[in-house]
Amino acid sequence: MENKSKRELFSRLLLIFGGATALIFGLSTALIPNLAYVQVTIRYWPYEQMFLEYLAFNVQLHESSFGLLISSFGGFLGLLSAVRRNVKGDLLGFAGGFLGVLGVLFYSLPALGSAPEVLSFYVSWMGFCSTLIGVSVMFIGSMVKSEGWHRLTLLGIPLLLALWVTCPLLVATGNFSFLISIRLISFGEYRSIGLLFWYSYLIGLVLTHLGTVIGLFKSITQLTRIPYSSR
Repeated sequence: MENKSKRELFSRLLLIFGGATALIFGLSTALIPNLAYVQVTIRYWPYEQMFLEYLAFNVQLHESSFGLLISSFGGFLGLLSAVRRNVKGDLLGFAGGFLGVLGVLFYSLPALGSAPEVLSFYVSWMGFCSTLIGVSVMFIGSMVKSEGWHRLTLLGIPLLLALWVTCPLLVATGNFSFLISIRLISFGEYRSIGLLFWYSYLIGLVLTHLGTVIGLFKSITQLTRIPYSSR
């Protein structure tokens, strides 16, 4: 009984932190493109150089707004689930996780042209990465009370984070050769390291979505078995 109460408390704390992070950063990043992505330009002539170009700090809708708004609403549901201690709370938690991951699926980066001596592309930035971390923490919070093989879907979290969190870290450290190998897939060129990251991301999406769908199904099934007066 004590272990169950500890798991309940841990789950609620994770849902509060993850839900608030996804809600705040998802909503703000949906309205401020400067938080969603940064432009990277690499010049090969006369010598190799990398430049970062930050977008203007304006409040406006942009290419990634739709997915980020979905994730922020998922964060809101995650927060609601933290104040409900019954099956409805579990249902809200998994619904929030489902929408959070769905928003990541709809996240897109603007396309840029390139020339033989110049390569330009956008990279996910701090606002989106914070939203993704919030969604991940919220998903973990929902899964804390799950049992059996359903917990194996937690393996999708590091796979989901690997691609989007690695890119801004590479920009911050100036490791653009590694960054190019990942981003070249967007330009129709393939390298083994880039394929590894993108396949990991796809597997992570499948696992996390599977975890939320199974959680939703279990919660709905359990809710239908509970008398209406005790819900």
